[in-house]
Parts: sequence; C-alpha cells; structure tokens
Amino acid sequence: MKVQSLATNLLHFAMSLSLVTLAACGNPTNSKSQIQLQNEDEQSTSNSIVGGKPVPEYSALSGSIAGLVIVKQLNAQMANSLRAQGINIPKQNITTAICTGSILSDSIILTAAHCVFDDAGEKTVQIIAIFGGNLIEIAKSKEKMKLLGRPVVGYKISPLYARNKDLPANNGDVAVLRFNGGLPAGFQPAVLAPKLDMIKPTDRVILAGYGITGNKVVTNAQGQPVHDSSGNLQYKPNQANSSGTLRYVTTTILGGVVPSNSTRGGDDVQFVPNTKTTEIGVDQSKGRGACEGDSGGPAYAFVNGKIYLWGITSRGEKSCSSYGIYSNALVYAPWIAKVSRELLGTTNKSVASR
Repeated sequence: MKVQSLATNLLHFAMSLSLVTLAACGNPTNSKSQIQLQNEDEQSTSNSIVGGKPVPEYSALSGSIAGLVIVKQLNAQMANSLRAQGINIPKQNITTAICTGSILSDSIILTAAHCVFDDAGEKTVQIIAIFGGNLIEIAKSKEKMKLLGRPVVGYKISPLYARNKDLPANNGDVAVLRFNGGLPAGFQPAVLAPKLDMIKPTDRVILAGYGITGNKVVTNAQGQPVHDSSGNLQYKPNQANSSGTLRYVTTTILGGVVPSNSTRGGDDVQFVPNTKTTEIGVDQSKGRGACEGDSGGPAYAFVNGKIYLWGITSRGEKSCSSYGIYSNALVYAPWIAKVSRELLGTTNKSVASR
C-alpha cells in the first residue's frame, strides 16, 4: 500500500535532499485542538485516505504521525522492466515512495517492513521523515524542511518478513526506524494500547495515512478492463486522487487474519473472531479505509475518550474497497521495544516501550 512514482516535484525534492540542512527546533507543546473521532459520519464520502477527512493540525492524532519519503536506486534491469510496464522511471533510475509511520519516541517511528525492504534490483538509499499535514507543500520549501524534515539514520525489519512476505497471513510486515534531530514542536509519541484485549471484532477503529483516495481498474486501448493471469481485475492508483495529505477515517474490525480454506472469489485470507493474532482485518466495504501510500500508518482504538495505537497498515484487496490488513503492533511490542533500544544504543528498557 505504498505509493511509487510520485509527482515530479516530490521526486526532484528527494533527489536534492542532500542540499537541505535538517535541524531540530523547539520543544513539543501540549496545546492540542480536539478531534471528535467517535462521531465520524458513517456516510462520509469526503475526498480522503479512502472516504475520510483531513486530520486537523495540532490534534492528538496528527501530532503522533509522520510521513516517510523513501528513495530507492534501481538497477538497469529493474528500471527497464518497470518502464516496459508503463511506469515513468527517470534516467537516474531513482524512484520515490510515500509511506506513513507512527511516532513512538523522539527518535523512533513504527512503520511497515515492505516500505523499506529491498526487493531484487533495488536499494534504499535515503529515507526522510516529514512531520506535517501536507508532504508535498512541506517538500517544496527548504525552510519548512529545516523545521519539519528529519533524516532516518537506521532501521530494523522484522525477521519474519523476508520469510513470510509472500504468504497470505502472518507476514511480519513491521519495521522500526530511528531518525535524528528530535521531534518538531507540536508532536509527541503515540500511546500503544497496553493490553491485547483492548480491541475486539466489530469495534470501531481509526485509520490514518498520507495515501491516495482510491484505485481504479486498468483498461486497455478499447476501454475494456484488464485481468491478470488468474482472471483478477488489475488496479492502479487513481492519479486524480493524489497522495501526500494526512487524512483519517473510522471503520470496524473484521477479526483476526488467517489463511483461507475457501477459494471463493480468489480470496486467500479469512477473518476469525480473535484479535490476538499477528494480523487483524478491517472493513473497507463501505468506502472507507486504507490505500496506496497509507502503508505503515496507524490503526487506533478509541477507549474512554482516548486513542491507543494497535495496528500498522500492511496490505489489502487491490481496489481498496473490501478489506484492509493490519499488523498487530501489540503482538510485536516486545520486539519493537528491543530493536528500538538497539537502534538507540541503550539498554534502558523504558525506551520505546510506552
């Protein structure tokens, strides 16, 4: 669910990041506007993450989320293969992608492994964390980048991911990033849900990310839908619904994700009434959910007037209109705390464990 081959201005920005001095500034502020997420309109059709709304600035939600710009160098074979598929790859064989992440401390971000994992023919050469509601607008300004951009200096990927990434369930799609420069003013760590049983099937949850607002069916020159070798419709990002703006939506939990024992509709997963699994499904059938660019972004539980982080956007059905799959951060909490300490070079067990 990451967005690749972004708008030209973002790519040019990524290629010139070395000219920008990234500096820490100010101290976080506790002044936050309120966001009434529990009253989200069930019939919302706003232009957003998919069917949601822009996250208000300086809210508890926006202050705990970061955008990630990932720059990758492709080898010639990979670059030419993508060009043959009609993807615009610049002559330098560099691509950029947008992902989303949750702030865990003043140096640590939680995101999806597939955002930073290098497949054959590609190498991650730079990752920048951007703190703010509109990544494109911030990226256009060197002054804003000095205030709101931070270089990622290291990361750890779940060891399960390389082994399980092509399986229908239990992908291990989790990564932890370290950035330098501290948090900009107005940002603070998310609060990880303290108990696995805080989330249950049918519970309402909050999703957020910088992704596009929907995919569209690929068509041929005659306007007919294109299918893959398995007979499934092919989808691509709807460029009219551009990414880069932080948006949120509410939906409900479907249940824990396990491999499907049915071939109906080609689905390879099913949802069970158990939320202590490594992955959890959310309902996207009502026009609300995650899509390209939301990868790594948060899923929150809303309990007693407070929001608690529990999920990491992983993947979903290609049209972004059926279901989404989230890695259960609560299951991975011990590993997240361990590698956070390793990235920070400390044995302090309180680091990134809150």
